[in-house]
Amino acid sequence: MKRKLGSFLWLITFCAVYLCSCSSTKKLSGTGNSEIIILVIDENNKPVKDYQLTITQNNLDSSGFSNEQGMCFFPGIPDGQVFVTGYKKECTRIQSVIQIQGCGDVFCFKVQGAQSVFCRALELYKNNHYEQALALIENLYAQEDTLCCNAIHLFKAYGFLMGSNLDSAQEELTMIDMDAFPELVPLFTAVSSKLEEGRNEN
Repeated sequence: MKRKLGSFLWLITFCAVYLCSCSSTKKLSGTGNSEIIILVIDENNKPVKDYQLTITQNNLDSSGFSNEQGMCFFPGIPDGQVFVTGYKKECTRIQSVIQIQGCGDVFCFKVQGAQSVFCRALELYKNNHYEQALALIENLYAQEDTLCCNAIHLFKAYGFLMGSNLDSAQEELTMIDMDAFPELVPLFTAVSSKLEEGRNEN
């Protein structure tokens, strides 16, 4: 989700304070005259720190990390359409197109943490919105061999199971390392039992 917040006043206010805390490459930065700030907030409208952001235009890109205020500053960007991508461990990804029309624009993106994603997915499952829930889980970024990564496979297995896609559910279950993450055992056992029941019914 994005919102255009800014004016040149925003840029003057934040540029001097936060420029040093947001590193970026200079492939795209410096090729134009506009300056933008990207703000990343979570599901509780709180700033998200260390969210990696990349802006791309005409095969040129610049990257940086959000600071403690959730902001990342990109100077010298050409006007026009810019593709924004971003990620942080155990947060949903950003993939969006913004339109830069002048100096001082601020663009706000809301992301969700892993716990919020899993809770929302369960609500969607209960209302039979399996594809929407799976798409939400798929958008969650997690490093391999972490609890969150294994939980993603487990929640996807549950969604596939509820949607009667038994083969995909089985495939997701085989990707879970239960020895490394015993806290997932109860839900893993429950999903496995339901999967077996489904196969017996067929």
